[in-house]
Amino acid sequence: MPIDWQEIIKTLGGYTLFLGAAAWLIKQLVSNRFVRDAEKFKITVQTNADTEIERLKNSLQMAALEHQVRFSKLHERRAEIIAELYTRLVDAQEVSENYVSQGGGTQLYPAASRKLIEFGAFVMRHRIYLPERICTSLNTFLERVRKLVNIARFRGGDIPSEISVENLETLLKAIETFEREIPALRKALEDEFRKILGVERP
Repeated sequence: MPIDWQEIIKTLGGYTLFLGAAAWLIKQLVSNRFVRDAEKFKITVQTNADTEIERLKNSLQMAALEHQVRFSKLHERRAEIIAELYTRLVDAQEVSENYVSQGGGTQLYPAASRKLIEFGAFVMRHRIYLPERICTSLNTFLERVRKLVNIARFRGGDIPSEISVENLETLLKAIETFEREIPALRKALEDEFRKILGVERP
């Protein structure tokens, strides 16, 4: 019996065509499945990333809020201290200036001395809230005024009604110190206070 090659080729061609179609169909199914799985994975990753980003944002906002609260309280405290220091500086100036301008003596000395001691102690306790340059100026001022008050104390007691040349020199030094040092210190404290308030002097 002769072999019918045409029939075999037709049969094989049909099988090949069938196998090719089946392979293409399987490939499409697998490819679609991968695409769907990839989309699901992409959505899951995106959702997780969004959740983590939100969590990180919330953590950063909480940290920023804590930082803001902590430093706003610190600025508030600093403003209170500068305001109190300013008041004490004015009081110490008034008492010392009055004492020295009246010629000193021992009667008014305790009040002037007490004000200066209280002012000095306040500066020492709260210097951490102030810039170093202001602390240095305050300490220099206190030293000078204490010396002037002490000089006035020892010289003022002996003077009858007239003022000696030495006492006049001491008095002039004192007035010069009050006129030069106090306004500069007050301005420095005012500037610091305005910085805290966010209001700069033009």
